[in-house]
Amino acid sequence: MSSARSSALDKSGRKAYSLTPEQLALQAERKAAKAAKLAAVEAGEAPEAEVVDDARVLQRPWISVAGAEAATGRRIKIMLAQTLVRRDLFPGSDCLRWGDRKAHLAAELRTHAVADVICLQECDRLADLAAALPAHAAAEAKGPGKMHGLVVLYRRARFGVKAQRPVQLDLECLGKSEDERQARAGTRVTKNMALIVALEDKEGGGVIVATTHLFWHPKFAYERARQVVVLLRAIRKLQAEQGCEDWSVVLSGDLNTQPSEATYQLLAAPHRPPHPAMLAEIESSRFVHTSLDKLYETSALDAVDDGEGEGEGGASTSATATGSATPAEGEEPPPERAVKNTRDPVPADGLLSAERLLSEAAKVLPTGAISAYGSANAGDETFAARGGFGDAMGEGEKEPAYTCYTSLFKLTLDYLFVIGSAKVVGLLQPAKSEDLGEGLPRKGVCASDHLAIGCELVL
Repeated sequence: MSSARSSALDKSGRKAYSLTPEQLALQAERKAAKAAKLAAVEAGEAPEAEVVDDARVLQRPWISVAGAEAATGRRIKIMLAQTLVRRDLFPGSDCLRWGDRKAHLAAELRTHAVADVICLQECDRLADLAAALPAHAAAEAKGPGKMHGLVVLYRRARFGVKAQRPVQLDLECLGKSEDERQARAGTRVTKNMALIVALEDKEGGGVIVATTHLFWHPKFAYERARQVVVLLRAIRKLQAEQGCEDWSVVLSGDLNTQPSEATYQLLAAPHRPPHPAMLAEIESSRFVHTSLDKLYETSALDAVDDGEGEGEGGASTSATATGSATPAEGEEPPPERAVKNTRDPVPADGLLSAERLLSEAAKVLPTGAISAYGSANAGDETFAARGGFGDAMGEGEKEPAYTCYTSLFKLTLDYLFVIGSAKVVGLLQPAKSEDLGEGLPRKGVCASDHLAIGCELVL
């Protein structure tokens, strides 16, 4: 039989074409293969890595941790990844244009399709990326005036959303004053968000997934610590409102803090006296940025510039580096600040002392949070092994040496913290520095400057 299409006349007298038996068989074969692939993804099986436009990514296996075999119960794999890059921060990268990054990001997400939950940071093209994970549904939150935001992708065959809450960290209260500004006790406008999602397992129980991206500026340690405390309170509030206090919590995020810093220790060891250097880090960052004054003048968060592009040092165009007016003749000028557009706090700002801030964390986190990587051995390249602590030792020695790896900075910033009874039984193996070249983003390795992390839990 000829392989050409057979033809006949339709009712209008034109030729009507039909597929040959060979073509029909090939069509059926392709449909069956597609259905099998989708069924495998729905079942949580990792598909073979697919190459799109020659987009290859670094392959990293999942590894078991000590004691995993003895753990019984429902298992869940949770991941954290970041998708946005600012071109000016990555000189020499060959993977900055969206046309290059899209295929690489999609390829990496497909390799991680085995995860039941994937938290994305700085996601600005969700529709494009979600196509790589057809078995997952999405919950999303964006800060005021932001084009990118937070996403929690969850396997729809297993989970449903019991409740979700976007959290504007700038507007959450830290203190108990009736005055709004004093109650918030913040130091600047950041427009940072968190997203809390209560995922109900269709076979019973569930898990709370919270993801956040804390403020980036290294000099604002107080603000990051404040953001953690108000987020923990928001998580506890949602648990109480939904009657799921017994569900474990996974707190994921780019916390913009390293284990040697106060914010990490506040989560991992809230009842342990921190190293004096960590307390000093918080105390020395108790200053107020002028963006906060503008917020209370306008009462509109989206109308205030969050200073995303501000660097350190330098003076304001309208004030000295202290944020104060030029001193009168004969007065001593105020000392120059390390951060422009800031001033000393006043009682109306409501800022807490470093000790009080840590005590508030201990109240909301009685037993501390367990870091998935910080609590297990996942390789020789660790934060402690690279000398990350210096003299200020604390929890977090086993964290990966790097989760952000670029030509300009190499840092440990991304974490998966577990609160509750869930046990860590597996991890996505950390990348080795020898596989990362001169820095990310990099074709053939990773299309983001941050490396994905992941953990497997028994609920």
